[in-house]
Amino acid sequence: MKNTYISRLLDIFRPKSLLYVAFDNAVADSSRPPIVFLHGIASSSRDFEMLKKDLPKDRRVVYIDLLGYG
Repeated sequence: MKNTYISRLLDIFRPKSLLYVAFDNAVADSSRPPIVFLHGIASSSRDFEMLKKDLPKDRRVVYIDLLGYG
């Protein structure tokens, strides 16, 4: 018999998605593909913070975190 209390707790705390958008400047020009940063294991989207000032202002830039990997 399945424990409904534990099942409900798991549903509450289980991430709905493994992808988390940590930064998205969402510029209006969507005709060009976005620049997407995806970190590796044992790092996070914060590793890309130093690049922000050097990226083009007219391009959409997205930093993605994978939950459980940094």
